[in-house]
Amino acid sequence: MKRATHILILLTTLAITFSACSHNNGDIGIWFGTWHVEKITHVHNGEPVATYKGRHFMQFQNNIIRVTTNDSLHNYEQSFGTWEADEVNHLLRINFPDSAQFECTMTGINRQNTFFIEEADASHITFTHANLPDSLTLRYYLKKLD
Repeated sequence: MKRATHILILLTTLAITFSACSHNNGDIGIWFGTWHVEKITHVHNGEPVATYKGRHFMQFQNNIIRVTTNDSLHNYEQSFGTWEADEVNHLLRINFPDSAQFECTMTGINRQNTFFIEEADASHITFTHANLPDSLTLRYYLKKLD
């Protein structure tokens, strides 16, 4: 009896998980999936941000984004927000409306962000802050994982 209950719970969970991935208001193009933030650099000199250790991931689905940070002990923290890509004006907006759930420690990411999309294809995305002073502008390099 217990085995049948466990199998039923597993099958129900899988059905919900897989249906959510394909029925979320249609295609979002190249953005869908998991992206590794490989590096963050300063725009003015191209130098890497010394404190960034390459442990952040962004996941896009529909208009929801999840930013996950993994530490060396495999612990993680995650923040959920909304995102919108205005491809005509090359802008990416990422907002984390719930301050109690905003735990993102990625360098330069605030609760409300506007980025300029420099490059975006199916395997790489590069964007810079559009709302920071020039001396603080950061460039983010993302690589598609799935």
